[in-house]
Formats: sequence, C-alpha cells, structure tokens
Amino acid sequence: MARNAEVKKIVRLAKNASFFLREVSTVKKNKVLNKMARALTRNANAIIKANKIDIRKAKKHKKPSS
Repeated sequence: MARNAEVKKIVRLAKNASFFLREVSTVKKNKVLNKMARALTRNANAIIKANKIDIRKAKKHKKPSS
C-alpha cells in the first residue's frame, strides 16, 4: 500500500474509533489503557528486540529507521 494511502486509512480508522470512544466512560477507557500499559511493560523486551531487528534491516536496505 502506498504510504499516503496507508496514512489516510489510519486517519479514517482513528476518526471512526473516536466516535465510538466518546460514548465509552472514562473509567472503562482508563481500564483499557492500564491493560495496554501492562501488556507493553510485560512485552517490552520482545518489542525492543523486534525494533532492533527492524532498524538493522532498514539500515541494510538504506531506509529510514523511523
């Protein structure tokens, strides 16, 4: 997918999610955010390892690491 089309898709999905999320209580949103934070913390090492691999591949193919 072209980069521009990919960004447009992400923006569209985020906008659609915002309509749903404004109906959800703050308490429920906070519970979900806390679960996400715990999952990120639990999986931090694997995430960092995968990111390092991606950066190495990007450098090898002379692509930006962002």
